Amino acid sequence: HWLRSFLIAMHERRYLKKFDLIHVQTRKEKQKTVALFGDNAFARRVIDSPNGVKTFLYQCYYDGIDEKAILFMTHLDGERKYESRWFITRVWPLIKAKTDAELWLVGTPPVKRISYIKNDERIKVLGYVPDLVATFNTVRLSVVPIFFFFCLINRIQDSLAAGVPCVASELSASTFPDAEPGKHLLTASTAQSFADAVIHLYNDRNLRLRLSENGKRYAQGQPTWEETALRLSDQMEQILKTKNRVVALERE
Repeated sequence: HWLRSFLIAMHERRYLKKFDLIHVQTRKEKQKTVALFGDNAFARRVIDSPNGVKTFLYQCYYDGIDEKAILFMTHLDGERKYESRWFITRVWPLIKAKTDAELWLVGTPPVKRISYIKNDERIKVLGYVPDLVATFNTVRLSVVPIFFFFCLINRIQDSLAAGVPCVASELSASTFPDAEPGKHLLTASTAQSFADAVIHLYNDRNLRLRLSENGKRYAQGQPTWEETALRLSDQMEQILKTKNRVVALERE
């Protein structure tokens, strides 16, 4: 993978040069894109604007503050199955031993029974849920054990918008540069620290309330889909106007 990254970077530079405007979701992605060219002037062609927040999740009122459910939106099959296996086999046993929590798995269901899930009565495999508002309203907290730091991690943003306190990996939380650990969410980097953070949050009602309020307030300051689309549209119109002026001058 390391050797192949140089070949990928070479092709990326070549095709990105062909575009007048490049959209990425986060400041970190913009910095990486500009660094790929080694030319700060290229920053003019890169716009960072996150995915729009799901504003319908503002309807959530954190009714599940004292319920037992921990929400884990994940995939039990496909490429993302490794993050769920890591959490279920290494983190969940530590949480289960010290709380009365249930783990709700929401997302792509498994094609066949999974050995490390089938004998645990406190793990609920829900698959796809029809109503996200109802789901967020019935959980105590959420977990996002994702160990990459590119793009914007929508699962964190959804929890913040719903006002459900969240424990996330430090890497995934870093995609929200203005979100503060301990104020908007909790973060961890190892199985033990992740379990400790979840147990602490599960048992501390005042902390859950504080993260819920601060998290929702943070999410409400994020752009909507309409605002992001309008920003991109304005940039594209400016590019077209500039190109049209150049063409007109050349004809003269």
